Formats: sequence, C-alpha cells, structure tokens
Amino acid sequence: MITMNRMKSWGCCLRVFLFFVGLMDLSSAVHAGRVGVYCYMDGDGLDVASDANVRLRLAVTPAGDALLQVENLTDRLVYVDRGLSFAYTNSLYRTLFVPSSQTESHSYTHGVVEKTGKDWAWIDGETHGQSQTVWDQRVAAVPPHATATVFVWEHLARLLRPDMVDTGSTGSWTFRHKALGHFLTPSTATAYPAGGTGALGSKFRKNQVRHYASDATPLALRADVVYSFGDPRMGASAADSVGGRLQVATFLRAMAVDSYRGVSRDGVYRPGFFPKAMAGRLPSFAFRSGRSVGEVLTEAVAVAAPVVVIVAAQAAMHHEGDRPDWAKNW
Repeated sequence: MITMNRMKSWGCCLRVFLFFVGLMDLSSAVHAGRVGVYCYMDGDGLDVASDANVRLRLAVTPAGDALLQVENLTDRLVYVDRGLSFAYTNSLYRTLFVPSSQTESHSYTHGVVEKTGKDWAWIDGETHGQSQTVWDQRVAAVPPHATATVFVWEHLARLLRPDMVDTGSTGSWTFRHKALGHFLTPSTATAYPAGGTGALGSKFRKNQVRHYASDATPLALRADVVYSFGDPRMGASAADSVGGRLQVATFLRAMAVDSYRGVSRDGVYRPGFFPKAMAGRLPSFAFRSGRSVGEVLTEAVAVAAPVVVIVAAQAAMHHEGDRPDWAKNW
C-alpha cells in the first residue's frame, strides 16, 4: 500500500514536470526568436544646411540618438536662442528649451582625532554642506569655429510611429507572441514594390525590407534654428541682433530585418557585424526585437520550478500521511 501511494505521488509530480517541459518546448519552437532591425535615415540633402555664418547638421549616432549640431563658421560668438527654435518629431514639435534644473550638493568635515593605542578616535568636529541649483540655459553660445550640440532626440527606436511599426514587447513568456515586432503597413515609396518583402502584419523575419517615402515614414525629424551675434539676454544692439534662421530635416528611408548580432545588448549599432548598405547607405541605427530561445527557457523554468517544488512537497506530505503510526518515528 505504501509503495503504491509513493508511486502515485511521484508519478503525479513527474506528469506535472513533463507538462511544463512540453510547454517550454512548444513556446520556444513557436515564439522564440531574436532579430536585428536596421534603420536607414536619409535627408535627401536636407540634413545639412548652412549660410555664411553657421552650418546646421542633423546627425544620427550608432547608439540610436539624433544630434542637432550648430557649427560656427565665423570669428565671432554665435548665440542660438533655444526658446525660439523648434524640434519636430513626426507631426509633433517642441522648443529646444524646456526650463529645467539640477541641484549640486557638496559637503566637507573637519575636526580633531586622537590616537589611543592602535586606534584613532574622533574627538570633536563638524560637517559643513552647501548646494546650488544649476538651470538649463535658454541661450547657447557657440565659440568661433566650434561646434555645439543644442538638442538630442534620444532612443529613436522608441519614436517610431506605432501605427506603422510594432517594435515588440518584453512581456512574460506566456505571451511570447508579443515579443517579436512586425510591420503594420506596406512600403510607401513608389520606386519599390508595394508592400516590400514579407507579409503584412507577420512577425519580423530575416530578409524583410520596407522602403518609405518622405511624406509617409515611421520617423521624420526636423529642426528650425534661430541664431544671432548678440546675447538676447543682455539687450544686444540692433546690429548684433541680426543673425539668421536655418532648417534641417531627415526621415527613415528604409528598414531591413536581419541577424541581431549587428546590435549590441544596449541597442548600439555595430557596423563591423552588419556592414550591409542599401541604396549606397549604411544603417543609421538599429534595435533588437524578440528574445532568444535561452531567455524563453530561463523564464519558463523560473515559472515551472516553484510549481514542481510545491507538487513534490505535497507528494511527500501525502506519503508521510500514508505511513502507519508505528513507522512515523523511524
């Protein structure tokens, strides 16, 4: 009787364990996967603008940020009024200046110590501290023949229009179908086949490509910058107040899905691993989508392990309860 109960208990535990193993295998086979999505920005020559005094440039970094840079071409100080200059993300805009501040704190301690044997003892002293608030400046001064970054669009992959591209989710393993993103619209550039490669709405798969037109793209960036030769905060003269206004723009021209190895874990594009050019241009930035099989298995085990332990404990308790009273003390 005892042997039969033990076999039933451990048989139940084994069935539960095999059940979760089956779920892990099914989940990894159907949903697991990780790809790299490579994004090609193109300004059609509008990502750089200049006059006799200033060169304005919109540059994308491998880390997936876009920098608005102002280069002073003169021998004088140039002042950029960030309160009258604008940055655009798709159809939304904001001024380059948003009032903000940060507090810097400093402290120091002085006093008297006394040595008693091998130890030092604190006798008397006091601690002083001070803090100051540093405000972000509305006006950015650019020295002669120097370059300054006056605005940053951070994490471009997060700025993609959600109605055109789903970058994917990092939900729990039981909802693995959300991890891999997918294209929600076909190509919009008429020079390429409608729809691009890869079925519409399907998950990201290697060799999928989308091409976009400048007026129908998942990401469009633009900037409108005002500058002068006098500090507007100091009541500059009429002559110094004369400056100029420049605009730059760029947009997401194409997206290609390929191996994730061209993107580091922290989302930095690695040209050495993925040097593929499209229309003569290398990718501007990239991001990973989905999860590896190892991550799926790790999450599944993390969920299954406590259940197996509980079932095993319950089986042991049932087994103990089935033992005769004279045997429980042995």
